[in-house]
Amino acid sequence: MVTERENTALTMFKHTRAYVIAFVLYVACLLPMIRAGMRRDWFLYIPNEHPQFINVIGALFCIAFFASLIKKTNSLLEKYALMSTIAVCVLWMLNTLAAYGLKWASVPANFAISTGIAVIATVLVGLRAVQSLRNSSESK
Repeated sequence: MVTERENTALTMFKHTRAYVIAFVLYVACLLPMIRAGMRRDWFLYIPNEHPQFINVIGALFCIAFFASLIKKTNSLLEKYALMSTIAVCVLWMLNTLAAYGLKWASVPANFAISTGIAVIATVLVGLRAVQSLRNSSESK
């Protein structure tokens, strides 16, 4: 039998509500990306018009934070969702560096790739939320 303390170490969140909130946040971040893509050519490279170095720092912080969470879960859905989120953050950072003129940081179709990866991450988080909801309803 798994104790409560061991059980919390296997997943990121303790309560099902947290998985639902995470899914809602992922959808809230994804919708503006899809809307922006509908307004322009998905594969057209458009660098960040107003680059701010804080974006690089923010992306690095997010990468480190999500990477640390990967070690705290045994759920494959959570690990893949976190890895997808890290990939989106790396692309965000590279887009900002490319806006500063660093040619090596330019990724063709960056926006389309990052939106596609964000869709994958959102689906994975949604699947994990459904899985958590099922587990909680079965345990009652």
